[in-house]
Amino acid sequence: MLKRLVRNLVKKHGMKGLLIKIGDWAVSSSKNSERVCEEMGSKYAKKEAVDLVLATGIIESRYEYIKQLNSGPAASFHQVEPATAVDYCQHFLSHRKSLMQKCAKAGMVDIKHWQNFDEKIWEEILEKNIAAGIVHCRLKYWRVP
Repeated sequence: MLKRLVRNLVKKHGMKGLLIKIGDWAVSSSKNSERVCEEMGSKYAKKEAVDLVLATGIIESRYEYIKQLNSGPAASFHQVEPATAVDYCQHFLSHRKSLMQKCAKAGMVDIKHWQNFDEKIWEEILEKNIAAGIVHCRLKYWRVP
């Protein structure tokens, strides 16, 4: 399947064009992940952690799918389930108000949503907000190394 995907992309863009697109995409995605993690705080923004968040997006969605295929519940390039996002808000961030505020700022989501434990709201946020997906991906690896 991967060979077919690469073959189609080479046919569409040429090898040089494809390599340029991959390089541009990697730089752009890396900068987004880096910025979001830095806004969460320096301990969340170590190079290895940012690389892990970037790699998660590559593995989970190839940075192509915002919504899980086959009607699954996960959303964002990092395939975060709304129930997981709610769990982080309710059982982790609610006890760390300062970090919750940083996550809200980094994720560009109003603080009231981080204090709201509604999976439907988080499903919508994760589908529409790439930064929120990055925040939750980083929190996942912080809590479960």
